[in-house]
Amino acid sequence: MNRKTVLKAAMATAVGAMVAPLTACAGFTNSSSSLPYQVKASAKMTESEDDLKAIKSILSGNKSATWVCTGDSITQGAAHSHGWRHYVQHFEEHVRWDMGRKWDFVVNTGVSSERTGHILQDFDNRVTRFSPDVVTLMIGTNDATLGPRGRKEYRKNLNELAVRIRDTGAVPIFLTFNPIRLDQAATRADLPAYVDLMREVAADHKILLVDNYDYWESQGTTALEGWLSDAIHPNEVGHLMMALLLLDKLGIDDPNGSIANLPIAS
Repeated sequence: MNRKTVLKAAMATAVGAMVAPLTACAGFTNSSSSLPYQVKASAKMTESEDDLKAIKSILSGNKSATWVCTGDSITQGAAHSHGWRHYVQHFEEHVRWDMGRKWDFVVNTGVSSERTGHILQDFDNRVTRFSPDVVTLMIGTNDATLGPRGRKEYRKNLNELAVRIRDTGAVPIFLTFNPIRLDQAATRADLPAYVDLMREVAADHKILLVDNYDYWESQGTTALEGWLSDAIHPNEVGHLMMALLLLDKLGIDDPNGSIANLPIAS
């Protein structure tokens, strides 16, 4: 079974299992007809064969690995998943339980309201001190409030973050943030330009890129109507989509895993 088929099966099972109970959750009012059952296989992702090989080597080895996931409120999982797991927790469950890597540790250093500059200022505290093997970075939604005048600084900061992550000896993974309801979040009207900058920096440094933004856009109104808690933040379903796309990118998705078969009571 190829990865495309695996991911489709996982999405169908996981989202189907979540639909009924989630309709009762605060902030979730969409019906099952608005939810997707497939991940678009053509979602854009840059490739770094060396990094993919390094991650596969980590996952196939016996050594305990440390995964640091940093970013803003989306990575922190603050409030908007309504008590359900956010994407970092889904990833942790998959690696530590489904894959049997219980001695791997996943550290979440996402902080609400942060920008790239904040992560750079606090880099040693949020990244270096954990001696990570892999670092994921999702950041930019708050940087975008600076509009066109902030683009140069955002690119500069991403470049520096790419270098500093590599300097720790870790494999970097960039994750683009999700689209938002721009009609309700006018201060972030420049968000599309910022996602393009992240793509460019990832390509320049040959960093693995999981393009959530592209995938969500490919789903049209389904994503904005069913996967957001407010105008900006993913809800529990949106976080699940992010986790599944990340697993697919790393080639470790599994339709028989816990994410694909969530034991959620109605």
